[in-house]
Amino acid sequence: GSKKRPDNLFWACDGLKRVDIPDTVTELVSGAFSECKNLLRIEIPQSVILISRDAFLNCNNLAFVTFGEGVTEIGAGAFRGCIALKEVILPKGLVKMEYEAFRDCYSLNHVWIPKSLKESQIFADSGAVFAFCSQLTNIEFEEGRKEIPDNLFVNCTGLQEITLPDSIE
Repeated sequence: GSKKRPDNLFWACDGLKRVDIPDTVTELVSGAFSECKNLLRIEIPQSVILISRDAFLNCNNLAFVTFGEGVTEIGAGAFRGCIALKEVILPKGLVKMEYEAFRDCYSLNHVWIPKSLKESQIFADSGAVFAFCSQLTNIEFEEGRKEIPDNLFVNCTGLQEITLPDSIE
């Protein structure tokens, strides 16, 4: 069978609370689980390389996301509006995050960013990867990182602590 699924595959399936993604899937397609209001938890397997645009858009009760280390790219708005999400530990192989990937994640309070992240995109003035995450208080960058990518944080008004590694130049 196909390793890629059609766009908007499970859009607005409000009864969906849990998803087991097989390790044969390499991409979570655009809108795959967007608007699944009762999805509580997602474990992304090692096989997934790309989380596409709006994959989990407005999953209001999504509180826990575990990323497989194979994820190298997170698309625009992938987790936008996941208002129950409290912590994001990004995978160590992540290279690129597109604009608004975690915008409006109002409960998000801690983010860990790997040294592998090279590119983050912005769209207009408020389209940073983590925009309007008002409860975000703590950001940690992995040791070994030489620089901080542009366009990560905008209007994160609750920010209290940033941990920069000694390796920053």
